[in-house]
Amino acid sequence: MTISPDGQTLVSGSHDKTIKIWDLATGTLRYDTENTHVVNLLALSPDGKTLVTDGDHTNIKLWDLNTITMRHVLTGHSREVYGVAISPDSESLVTEGNDGSVKIRHLPTGILQHSLDGGLNNLGQPTVTGELRRTLSGHSQCVESIAISTDGQTIISGSEDK
Repeated sequence: MTISPDGQTLVSGSHDKTIKIWDLATGTLRYDTENTHVVNLLALSPDGKTLVTDGDHTNIKLWDLNTITMRHVLTGHSREVYGVAISPDSESLVTEGNDGSVKIRHLPTGILQHSLDGGLNNLGQPTVTGELRRTLSGHSQCVESIAISTDGQTIISGSEDK
């Protein structure tokens, strides 16, 4: 579940394969659809224009939140996508897959900008430029969550290994 930056919209995804979008001011349901798979990942861009959801676990869907239409289906991970993060300027989308890769894309277009093999498990903290800033050891298991710092310069990872 996630709330839009302006606090007006609530988006939920569920194991019942639905995505629901609510208007919080009126309490009305704006959108309700059945997805093809369980919805595990949801993210809203800081500008409130784009909703990011997982598709069939190996791809990501980008939705226009104003028109509630799907803009792009992003492929490239060969195994389940565990984490998504959006840069503070709403320009970059970072995805972390169980295939050990990190994909950095231009969010408005979905165009792949960088693919980092070995993922955050091996690469540490790549920036949205794809430049390796530092390698941090410590993850011994799969990375399951990622976030982008508020200045947009660092990707932070969380793993099953705590």
